[in-house]
Order: sequence, then structure tokens, then C-alpha cells
Amino acid sequence: MNRPSAREKVLTAATQVFCDKGYSAATTKEISEAAGIAEVTLFRNFNSKKELFVAVISQLKEPLSGFVERFCTVVDDGRLLEEFLIERLVTTSNTEKLFLLHLYEMQFHEDIKQEFAAIQQEFLKVLSSYLQRNFKLGLKVGDLAAKYFLAVVIGNTVMMQVLHKKKASHDDCKEIVKMFIHSLKSQEGF
Repeated sequence: MNRPSAREKVLTAATQVFCDKGYSAATTKEISEAAGIAEVTLFRNFNSKKELFVAVISQLKEPLSGFVERFCTVVDDGRLLEEFLIERLVTTSNTEKLFLLHLYEMQFHEDIKQEFAAIQQEFLKVLSSYLQRNFKLGLKVGDLAAKYFLAVVIGNTVMMQVLHKKKASHDDCKEIVKMFIHSLKSQEGF
């Protein structure tokens, strides 16, 4: 079994420390101690605390990339929407705090806000294309439906974490998609 590299140790520790304390309150000394390395080793891998924070936040993009590719090509009856919801709302509990941290810190870091906006725009574009292709929607309705669906995902993530409710279940995700598809089918001209 491979031992984690110093960079991996730092990312793991930084994720935990940033989630526990926030960006401003976290120190590189705390992060390096949590990683079990010298602070100088942290700075050999990351030039600044901000660069480390951006690397931590960037971990949120990894699970999305596979879905982005699939939303570009898949033709189905909404099963991919269900898979996406299950992945985001049921199986990613370890990224909830990181996602909320990202949302919070955007108000203080314009570059992080811009990166989030770029990711969101890319995702909305491919999701709209998927919805137009699979549900025969026009561009305007596809764009609005994509925004609505993404709002459901973000809203559920925030609600579950902030209100300390139980995680969404597979059945919850199926029902959400079923209601969403029903609302698409009820659109004029569908």
C-alpha cells in the first residue's frame, strides 16, 4: 500500500482544519501539525495559505467532471439526473462541509467566487443541453430547468447541513427527479 505524499497529507489536514475553523481562523502551523509534517514542507508544496485553500476547494470539482461528460452525451429518461442527485445528496456527506465553506468564503474572496461561477456556468450549460435533448425543451426552458435543478441540489445540501436533518435517501432522490420530470412534461409544448 502506498503511503500518502506530503502534498496529500497537507490537503487532507487542510480540508479538515479549514472546515472546522474557516479560512481566516486556520493557520498553516495548525495544518502542518495536523498533517504531521513541518510547516516548511507545507510551503514546499503550496506557495501560500490561499493557494492551499484553492487546492482544497478544487476537490469539489472532481466528482462533477464525470457527470459533466455524461450530461453532454447521454440520452435517457432522467436516470442520469437521479444518479447525480444520489451522488450529491446521499453519498457525498464528506464534502458537505467543504461545499458550505466554499459558499461562505466566496463573499471574502473574489477569485474563489469567480471560479465557482465558472464551474456553475459550465455545469448549467451541459445540464441545459441534456434537458433539451432528452425532454425536447427549447433553449429558454432548458436553461431555466437547469437552474431550477441545480438550485434543488444546492438547497438540499445547505438545508441538510444547516438544519442537521438526516441525509436524503435514494427514495428521496427518485421522488425529486420524478417531480422535476413531471414539471418538465407539464410545460406547454412538451
